[in-house]
Amino acid sequence: MMSPKRYISVFALFFLGFSALTVSINYLVDPYLMLGTKRWQDFNLHKVEIGKHLKMSKAYHPTFKQWDTLLVGNSRIEMGLNPQHSCFNEAGNSVYNLGLPGAGVRQQLEYALNLIYQQPVKQVFLSVDFVDFLILNEWRSPTREPDWSAPSGRLQLNFDGTKNPDYAWKSFMDHYRALYSLDALFSSFRTLALQSPHQSDRNKHGFNPASDYQYGVNIEGAHAFFAQKMAVLDEKYSKNWSLQYNDSTPSQSFLVLEEFLNIAKREGIQVTVFTNPFHQQFWDLLQENNLHDAHQIWLDKIKSIIATSESRNISLWDFSADSIYIHEDVPGRNLKRNPLTWFWEPAHYRKELGDLMLNTMLSNQCQAEAEFGTKLL
Repeated sequence: MMSPKRYISVFALFFLGFSALTVSINYLVDPYLMLGTKRWQDFNLHKVEIGKHLKMSKAYHPTFKQWDTLLVGNSRIEMGLNPQHSCFNEAGNSVYNLGLPGAGVRQQLEYALNLIYQQPVKQVFLSVDFVDFLILNEWRSPTREPDWSAPSGRLQLNFDGTKNPDYAWKSFMDHYRALYSLDALFSSFRTLALQSPHQSDRNKHGFNPASDYQYGVNIEGAHAFFAQKMAVLDEKYSKNWSLQYNDSTPSQSFLVLEEFLNIAKREGIQVTVFTNPFHQQFWDLLQENNLHDAHQIWLDKIKSIIATSESRNISLWDFSADSIYIHEDVPGRNLKRNPLTWFWEPAHYRKELGDLMLNTMLSNQCQAEAEFGTKLL
C-alpha cells in the first residue's frame, strides 16, 4: 500500500507532467491563433476552432507583425475583402483584415486604434454598415458623452490612446485560457483531428477564406443558406429598430465614428470609408420592416460627418446602391454545389465582389478597372 507521502509525490508529479503536456500541446497547436506559433501543413495549419474565439484572437494575432494597412469592420469585410488583393501586393502594402463578426461600431474602432497607436499604420479601409448603427428606439439616450478613456476590454490601449489599466490581468487570463485550460486542450485536439481546407479558418492576414461556407453550399445548396439566413434576419429586424433613441437623439455610434475620424486626421492616416452591398432579398426585408428609407438618412449623416472633418485624407465610397450584382437569382432547392457568383447569403458578399470593390477604391494606384461603386466624397 502506497504511503500518504509517496501518494502526494506521485500525484504532484502527475499533475506537473499533465500541466506541462497541456501547455506544450496548446502552444504548438495554437488553436485560437493568438500565440504566434508557426503553422504546419497537416498539423495546425487550419484553425478549425477559431470562429468561437475571434475577439480574443484578433486582440493579439495582429501584434506579432507590423501592418501599414488595416481593413476594419464586421463579418462582411472579414470574409469579403481580401488583404492579399493584387493592388495591395503591387503597392507593397502589408495588410491585415481586422473584421470582427458581431462587433459594434465602437469595438471595431477600438481594435483598429489599438494597432494604430502601436504600429506604423498609414491607411485604413473602414466599412460603415447601416445595420451596425441601428438601435431599438425604446432604448434611453445615454446621459453623457462617450468616455474615450474607458477600459477597452482585453486591448492594451483605450480609444483615446491611454493605457488600459485592465490589460495586464485580461492578457494573463486570455493566455491562461489559451495555454492551460481544458477548453483549449479540447480545441487543440479538434484542430489536430479536423485538419481540412473545408473547415472554418482565418489566415495569417486575418482573412476568413469562407471554406466552411463553400463546403456547406456544396452539401446543402445556396438556397438553404439563403433560407436559413433570411429566417434569422426576419426575426431580428421585425423588432422596432431605429437610428434614434426614444428621445430622438441619434445613435451614439455616429459620435464614435466622428471621434475616430478626428483621431485619424490627427495621426495623418488615410481613411477610405465605404458602405457594403446587400443582396436584394435583404433590401426587401428592410423595406418590409420600414427601414429602407432610414438607410438614406443614415448615408446622408455619414456624408455630413466626413464632410465636416475637412480632411483630404478621408474619402467615402458607396457600394450599397442598386447594382446588377445584388439581383442575382437564388438557385432552386434541388440545385447544389455552386454558390452564387457574388453572395454567400443575403448579408455576406463573396471575395469576388469584394475584389471589385477594392478594384474601385484602389484604381488610382494600380491597373485595376473600376466597374462597381460610386465615390461620394
